[in-house]
Amino acid sequence: MQLFEHSAPFYDAIYAAKGKSYRNETERLCAFIDSHRRSPGNTLLDVACGTGEHLRFLRGRFEVTGTDFSPFMLAEARRKLPDVLFHRVDMCELDLGRRFDVVTCLFSAVGYLGGEADLRQAVRRMAAHLEPGGIVLIEPSLTPDRVRPAATSTLSVRTDGTQVTRTTSAEHGTGLLRVRFDYRVRNSEGERAFVEHHPMRLFTPETYLEALRDAGLDAAADEAGISGIGLFWGVRPGDTSA
Repeated sequence: MQLFEHSAPFYDAIYAAKGKSYRNETERLCAFIDSHRRSPGNTLLDVACGTGEHLRFLRGRFEVTGTDFSPFMLAEARRKLPDVLFHRVDMCELDLGRRFDVVTCLFSAVGYLGGEADLRQAVRRMAAHLEPGGIVLIEPSLTPDRVRPAATSTLSVRTDGTQVTRTTSAEHGTGLLRVRFDYRVRNSEGERAFVEHHPMRLFTPETYLEALRDAGLDAAADEAGISGIGLFWGVRPGDTSA
Protein backbone atom coordinates (compact mmCIF):
# COMPACT_ATOMS: atom_id res chain seq x y z
CA MET A 1 0.00 0.00 0.00
CA GLN A 2 1.28 3.45 -0.94
CA LEU A 3 0.97 6.50 1.30
CA PHE A 4 -2.45 8.17 1.00
CA GLU A 5 -3.77 5.36 -1.21
CA HIS A 6 -6.80 4.87 1.03
CA SER A 7 -6.74 8.04 3.14
CA ALA A 8 -6.69 10.77 0.46
CA PRO A 9 -10.51 11.05 0.22
CA PHE A 10 -10.70 11.76 3.98
CA TYR A 11 -7.61 13.95 4.29
CA ASP A 12 -9.34 17.34 4.14
CA ALA A 13 -12.10 16.35 6.56
CA ILE A 14 -9.57 15.10 9.12
CA TYR A 15 -7.50 18.28 9.10
CA ALA A 16 -10.60 20.48 9.14
CA ALA A 17 -11.66 18.63 12.29
CA LYS A 18 -8.19 19.27 13.74
CA GLY A 19 -8.74 22.99 13.23
CA LYS A 20 -6.42 23.58 10.29
CA SER A 21 -7.53 26.65 8.33
CA TYR A 22 -6.06 26.74 4.83
CA ARG A 23 -7.81 30.08 4.24
CA ASN A 24 -6.10 31.74 7.22
CA GLU A 25 -2.75 30.16 6.37
CA THR A 26 -3.02 31.44 2.81
CA GLU A 27 -3.70 34.98 4.03
CA ARG A 28 -0.56 34.86 6.17
CA LEU A 29 1.42 33.29 3.32
CA CYS A 30 0.40 36.09 0.94
CA ALA A 31 1.57 38.65 3.51
CA PHE A 32 5.03 37.04 3.48
CA ILE A 33 5.04 37.00 -0.31
CA ASP A 34 4.02 40.65 -0.55
CA SER A 35 6.69 41.68 1.96
CA HIS A 36 9.66 39.86 0.47
CA ARG A 37 9.39 38.98 -3.22
CA ARG A 38 10.64 41.44 -5.81
CA SER A 39 9.50 39.99 -9.13
CA PRO A 40 6.61 41.79 -10.83
CA GLY A 41 4.70 38.77 -12.13
CA ASN A 42 1.81 36.76 -10.73
CA THR A 43 2.63 33.07 -11.27
CA LEU A 44 2.83 30.54 -8.43
CA LEU A 45 3.93 26.91 -8.25
CA ASP A 46 2.88 24.83 -5.24
CA VAL A 47 5.28 21.88 -4.87
CA ALA A 48 3.85 18.85 -3.03
CA CYS A 49 0.43 20.48 -3.19
CA GLY A 50 -1.43 17.50 -1.70
CA THR A 51 -5.19 17.78 -2.18
CA GLY A 52 -4.85 21.36 -3.42
CA GLU A 53 -6.41 23.12 -0.43
CA HIS A 54 -3.87 25.95 -0.32
CA LEU A 55 -4.24 26.36 -4.08
CA ARG A 56 -8.00 26.66 -3.67
CA PHE A 57 -7.41 29.99 -1.93
CA LEU A 58 -4.21 31.04 -3.72
CA ARG A 59 -5.74 30.88 -7.18
CA GLY A 60 -7.77 33.99 -6.42
CA ARG A 61 -4.53 35.97 -6.36
CA PHE A 62 -2.15 34.04 -8.60
CA GLU A 63 -2.00 32.04 -11.79
CA VAL A 64 -1.35 28.70 -10.06
CA THR A 65 0.20 25.34 -10.93
CA GLY A 66 0.57 22.34 -8.61
CA THR A 67 2.80 19.28 -8.35
CA ASP A 68 2.76 16.23 -6.12
CA PHE A 69 4.24 12.75 -6.21
CA SER A 70 1.16 10.98 -4.86
CA PRO A 71 -1.37 10.08 -7.57
CA PHE A 72 -4.01 9.72 -4.87
CA MET A 73 -3.56 13.25 -3.55
CA LEU A 74 -3.43 14.62 -7.09
CA ALA A 75 -6.71 12.88 -7.89
CA GLU A 76 -8.36 14.81 -5.07
CA ALA A 77 -6.74 18.08 -6.17
CA ARG A 78 -7.85 17.61 -9.78
CA ARG A 79 -11.38 16.74 -8.69
CA LYS A 80 -11.66 19.97 -6.69
CA LEU A 81 -9.75 22.22 -9.10
CA PRO A 82 -10.36 20.95 -12.65
CA ASP A 83 -9.21 24.25 -14.14
CA VAL A 84 -5.74 24.09 -12.50
CA LEU A 85 -2.75 22.42 -14.18
CA PHE A 86 -1.18 19.67 -12.05
CA HIS A 87 1.94 17.56 -12.64
CA ARG A 88 2.96 14.34 -10.97
CA VAL A 89 6.66 14.72 -10.14
CA ASP A 90 9.17 14.06 -7.35
CA MET A 91 10.31 17.42 -5.96
CA CYS A 92 13.96 16.31 -6.29
CA GLU A 93 13.41 15.89 -10.04
CA LEU A 94 11.29 18.99 -10.61
CA ASP A 95 11.72 20.26 -14.18
CA LEU A 96 8.68 21.98 -15.68
CA GLY A 97 10.56 23.99 -18.29
CA ARG A 98 9.31 27.36 -17.05
CA ARG A 99 9.76 29.87 -14.22
CA PHE A 100 7.46 31.29 -11.58
CA ASP A 101 7.34 34.36 -9.37
CA VAL A 102 6.51 32.28 -6.30
CA VAL A 103 7.31 28.65 -5.43
CA THR A 104 5.78 27.20 -2.28
CA CYS A 105 6.28 23.89 -0.49
CA LEU A 106 3.94 23.75 2.51
CA PHE A 107 2.55 21.61 5.33
CA SER A 108 5.85 19.88 6.14
CA ALA A 109 6.05 18.13 2.76
CA VAL A 110 9.86 18.36 2.83
CA GLY A 111 9.80 16.07 5.86
CA TYR A 112 9.19 13.16 3.49
CA LEU A 113 12.58 13.64 1.82
CA GLY A 114 15.24 11.02 2.46
CA GLY A 115 17.83 13.27 4.11
CA GLU A 116 19.83 16.49 3.87
CA ALA A 117 21.17 15.73 0.40
CA ASP A 118 17.61 15.34 -0.89
CA LEU A 119 16.59 18.58 0.81
CA ARG A 120 19.41 20.47 -0.90
CA GLN A 121 18.52 18.92 -4.25
CA ALA A 122 14.82 19.72 -3.87
CA VAL A 123 15.57 23.34 -2.94
CA ARG A 124 17.92 23.66 -5.93
CA ARG A 125 15.16 22.42 -8.22
CA MET A 126 12.65 24.87 -6.73
CA ALA A 127 15.14 27.74 -7.06
CA ALA A 128 15.75 26.82 -10.72
CA HIS A 129 12.07 27.56 -11.37
CA LEU A 130 12.23 31.12 -10.01
CA GLU A 131 12.09 34.33 -11.95
CA PRO A 132 14.67 36.96 -10.89
CA GLY A 133 13.32 38.49 -7.69
CA GLY A 134 11.03 35.50 -7.16
CA ILE A 135 10.62 33.76 -3.84
CA VAL A 136 10.65 30.17 -2.56
CA LEU A 137 8.75 29.58 0.70
CA ILE A 138 9.16 26.31 2.60
CA GLU A 139 7.13 25.23 5.59
CA PRO A 140 9.33 22.77 7.50
CA SER A 141 8.57 19.56 9.23
CA LEU A 142 9.08 20.03 12.94
CA THR A 143 12.64 21.06 13.70
CA PRO A 144 14.40 18.91 16.33
CA ASP A 145 14.09 21.60 19.02
CA ARG A 146 10.28 21.61 18.66
CA VAL A 147 9.63 17.89 19.04
CA ARG A 148 7.83 17.02 22.26
CA PRO A 149 7.16 13.59 23.78
CA ALA A 150 4.47 12.12 21.55
CA ALA A 151 1.08 11.23 23.00
CA THR A 152 -1.37 8.91 21.25
CA SER A 153 -4.51 10.70 20.06
CA THR A 154 -7.71 9.65 18.30
CA LEU A 155 -9.94 11.72 16.03
CA SER A 156 -13.26 10.76 14.41
CA VAL A 157 -14.98 12.55 11.54
CA ARG A 158 -17.98 11.86 9.33
CA THR A 159 -17.75 12.79 5.66
CA ASP A 160 -19.96 11.83 2.70
CA GLY A 161 -21.72 9.10 4.68
CA THR A 162 -18.46 7.58 5.93
CA GLN A 163 -17.27 7.49 9.54
CA VAL A 164 -13.47 7.73 9.77
CA THR A 165 -11.48 7.24 12.97
CA ARG A 166 -7.75 7.93 12.97
CA THR A 167 -5.45 7.11 15.86
CA THR A 168 -2.05 8.81 15.76
CA SER A 169 1.08 7.61 17.53
CA ALA A 170 4.71 8.56 17.01
CA GLU A 171 8.27 7.50 17.83
CA HIS A 172 11.11 10.00 17.91
CA GLY A 173 14.52 8.86 16.68
CA THR A 174 17.65 10.83 15.85
CA GLY A 175 16.62 13.30 13.17
CA LEU A 176 13.46 11.35 12.43
CA LEU A 177 9.88 11.26 13.64
CA ARG A 178 8.10 8.00 12.83
CA VAL A 179 4.37 8.72 12.73
CA ARG A 180 1.81 5.91 12.59
CA PHE A 181 -1.81 6.45 11.59
CA ASP A 182 -4.29 3.67 12.35
CA TYR A 183 -7.50 4.14 10.36
CA ARG A 184 -10.90 2.58 10.84
CA VAL A 185 -13.45 3.35 8.14
CA ARG A 186 -17.15 2.52 8.35
CA ASN A 187 -19.87 3.11 5.75
CA SER A 188 -22.82 1.36 4.14
CA GLU A 189 -20.46 -1.16 2.54
CA GLY A 190 -19.05 -2.29 5.87
CA GLU A 191 -15.96 -1.61 7.96
CA ARG A 192 -12.26 -1.76 7.12
CA ALA A 193 -9.00 -0.85 8.79
CA PHE A 194 -5.58 0.12 7.48
CA VAL A 195 -2.31 1.58 8.75
CA GLU A 196 -0.04 4.28 7.29
CA HIS A 197 3.57 4.84 8.37
CA HIS A 198 4.94 8.35 7.82
CA PRO A 199 8.69 8.80 8.45
CA MET A 200 9.30 12.55 8.83
CA ARG A 201 12.82 14.00 8.67
CA LEU A 202 13.64 16.62 11.31
CA PHE A 203 16.00 19.15 9.74
CA THR A 204 17.51 21.94 11.82
CA PRO A 205 16.74 25.60 11.01
CA GLU A 206 20.37 26.02 9.93
CA THR A 207 19.97 23.16 7.45
CA TYR A 208 17.02 24.87 5.75
CA LEU A 209 18.85 28.20 5.55
CA GLU A 210 22.01 26.56 4.20
CA ALA A 211 19.99 24.73 1.54
CA LEU A 212 18.42 28.00 0.39
CA ARG A 213 21.77 29.80 0.31
CA ASP A 214 23.44 26.90 -1.51
CA ALA A 215 20.74 27.28 -4.17
CA GLY A 216 21.85 30.88 -4.70
CA LEU A 217 19.00 32.53 -2.79
CA ASP A 218 18.96 35.28 -0.17
CA ALA A 219 17.58 33.31 2.78
CA ALA A 220 15.56 34.22 5.86
CA ALA A 221 13.20 32.61 8.38
CA ASP A 222 10.22 33.33 10.61
CA GLU A 223 9.79 31.33 13.81
CA ALA A 224 5.99 31.13 13.69
CA GLY A 225 5.37 31.11 9.96
CA ILE A 226 1.83 30.53 8.70
CA SER A 227 0.78 27.71 11.04
CA GLY A 228 3.05 27.92 14.07
CA ILE A 229 5.85 25.60 12.93
CA GLY A 230 8.00 28.18 11.14
CA LEU A 231 8.66 29.31 7.59
CA PHE A 232 11.86 29.55 5.56
CA TRP A 233 12.18 31.51 2.36
CA GLY A 234 14.73 32.56 -0.23
CA VAL A 235 14.63 35.28 -2.87
CA ARG A 236 16.43 34.90 -6.19
CA PRO A 237 18.76 37.85 -6.86
CA GLY A 238 18.67 39.49 -10.25
CA ASP A 239 17.31 42.25 -12.42
CA THR A 240 13.50 42.51 -12.03
CA SER A 241 13.02 45.41 -14.42
CA ALA A 242 12.29 43.29 -17.47
